[in-house]
Amino acid sequence: MRRPLRRYSRKQRRRWKLGRKPLRAEYALRYRSIFRGRGFSRGFKEAGFEILAAVENFKPKAKTYRTNFPEVKLYVEDIKRLNPAEILREVGRPDVIIGGPPCEPFTAINPRRRERAIDRLYRDPIGRLVLYFIRFVEVIRPEIFVMEQVPQIMELEDALRREFKKAGYDVHFNILNALDYGVPQVRRRVFVSNVEIRPKSVKGKRAVWEAIRDVPPMLRTTSPGSPVVG
Repeated sequence: MRRPLRRYSRKQRRRWKLGRKPLRAEYALRYRSIFRGRGFSRGFKEAGFEILAAVENFKPKAKTYRTNFPEVKLYVEDIKRLNPAEILREVGRPDVIIGGPPCEPFTAINPRRRERAIDRLYRDPIGRLVLYFIRFVEVIRPEIFVMEQVPQIMELEDALRREFKKAGYDVHFNILNALDYGVPQVRRRVFVSNVEIRPKSVKGKRAVWEAIRDVPPMLRTTSPGSPVVG
């Protein structure tokens, strides 16, 4: 039995262009990537979304995901081999699809990334996972989708606009910095979506200690079976 659904204010609905129908689910697309942890799904869950399903090809990460989200139907498979229509039949149509394809083909810190930006999307086998995300969006037709990537994805803005247009969506490239939202880190990311994302920033910047000072002391073990508080 599903838990009660979150109700959204008129202001939120106007911002997200949702109309009157309440959102009922989040649909997380997981990718084989060391850069995509559980934070994306956790954030949506804490915002009141129900997670219907997730995709994770890397078994150790899938195990961690299942520990954190035991209620979610998890597909431990390569997303390239999954049929989005079959998943749609199995879990139902979500209101939102989220995903964070691997950033290695696009980030400037990768010395082996392809020279031409267009090749990073269409020729790099990992970069092509972005196209599989778009395929899921095209087949499932959510009200909202959000894809997170590194700022260098903007080099492919025109190509991505074309691909999403073919899938039936116009897109916004929302550039946000985690430092503006209470995270003690300069971390700029692009959130590609069919809606504008403009969250209200927090006042003042936070130092690392301000963010972690209320974290409980960790347990250290000096010898087997004898934990001490440090």
